[in-house]
Amino acid sequence: MRVSKGFNELQVSDIDVKAIEVSGHNHDPSQGSLVLSSNWIADSPTLISVFAEINFDQIKEDFNFSEEDKLTAVLRSYCKTTTMQHFGIPYSLSNNKMELELLIPSFEWADQSNLKLSIIHNTVDNQGFIPGKAILSKSRLFERSWSLVLSGSYSRSDVQSVDFGNGDGKKNGMWEIIVAPPIDIDSWMTVEQSSVVRIRVNEDRITELEIPQVEMLLKVDMIMSALESIFDPDISGDARDEIIEMILMPPNGSGSWVRFLSHIFPVAFPQGSLGVTQFWNGRKDEIRTRIQSYVSGVS
Repeated sequence: MRVSKGFNELQVSDIDVKAIEVSGHNHDPSQGSLVLSSNWIADSPTLISVFAEINFDQIKEDFNFSEEDKLTAVLRSYCKTTTMQHFGIPYSLSNNKMELELLIPSFEWADQSNLKLSIIHNTVDNQGFIPGKAILSKSRLFERSWSLVLSGSYSRSDVQSVDFGNGDGKKNGMWEIIVAPPIDIDSWMTVEQSSVVRIRVNEDRITELEIPQVEMLLKVDMIMSALESIFDPDISGDARDEIIEMILMPPNGSGSWVRFLSHIFPVAFPQGSLGVTQFWNGRKDEIRTRIQSYVSGVS
């Protein structure tokens, strides 16, 4: 049930959020939950940028704003694990563009956080009563939120720098991805990503990972390896169906492994659970292309 605040508010359709960047990586703002497990690092600052558009002139007309009425947009977050709240720099709206930023210092986020975009009627011109118009400064006219699923030290893939020059034919390789999926359904629901995925990086070529295209290929390989674990031949058809159902609708308290798969599964299989085994076996090249487009930020 919606409770009236006694004044008109902006509608979701009034604000067009174009993009969300987290430390330089793009995320789809249309999703209510954003998974950062492939690139978020707890021991580095996290910069969030939100780019949006608003029909400012139309809103001024609809709300009967005078030149004295001022709107301000701001980002804020709350992390339940660290019990810390962060606020971005307020952005005064004067045209149709909004570019908001929020900086989270190192080690002040963990597990999961909520991100909120708010628009405040910061200064109210009270010269004459206008029905539906806020009469108090700091009245909140709009709010939209996202859940940010973080990787953190407890759930990131286990990455190791190792010597590949041991005569096993891998000396010139760049990485090796090892996925050890859980052995039973209950474990699939609770296990953390770091316990399942291990990435061994050639220590002689570690600097090449700083090249964005190379980093992208590593992420694609890791995601493809993660998806392949779902179709392990040792998993029975009934068990696979149960795992896929769990991925599509992660139960409360699910570990980061299932949450990670639930985020990438719709990218790989846009048709849902229908015929996924046949789709995987017959169209891996197409799936890899989808994943690569997703990782590179192409919609």
